[in-house]
Amino acid sequence: MTIEEQFAETRCAVGLWWTSARHFFKSPIDYQGSVIETESTRRNRARRGVDFAERCYQENSNPLYVWRAISEARAANIPLPEWAMDHLAKNARALAALCDTPREKRPARIAEALELRHPGAGRRQDAFDEIVDARDIVMAMEFWRAKAQHTHETAREIVAAHCAVSESAVDRAWRRWRRVVVPRHIR
Repeated sequence: MTIEEQFAETRCAVGLWWTSARHFFKSPIDYQGSVIETESTRRNRARRGVDFAERCYQENSNPLYVWRAISEARAANIPLPEWAMDHLAKNARALAALCDTPREKRPARIAEALELRHPGAGRRQDAFDEIVDARDIVMAMEFWRAKAQHTHETAREIVAAHCAVSESAVDRAWRRWRRVVVPRHIR
């Protein structure tokens, strides 16, 4: 699979990280100054994040979008969406059915009941792979944006601090995704 194909597979996750960056970054990235957010703005952003998570979930059934929607809704004190509640009810039934599962098989069965692990060929190992790729794509985009105003080293420090990761993680993300995040005519 090419890097462009991997990017295409993660477009919903990238959008979700991008629209709800406050859960990923320590603060919204603004290299010119701080951003002050009102309660109304926070709730509207959370609603957009919930709506986007629903679209992504409908597109690829990654259960982490359900958890993201719940997190967004709870953080902004807005009602939990019905589709997320339906998903949780389905997970609850699947977990309840595991009572007689032998202890050594429980971790794998729980991951399957929560739909966090996808058995079968041709799919990624688990639901987290797409989200980690999305995080790295967002880091690469933010690094590219920061590089326009700072030296390479300073940009790396800024993004690492905002993303709460090491500078080497920013470097890895940049090396892997820069061909995708930097427009061809600029490369």
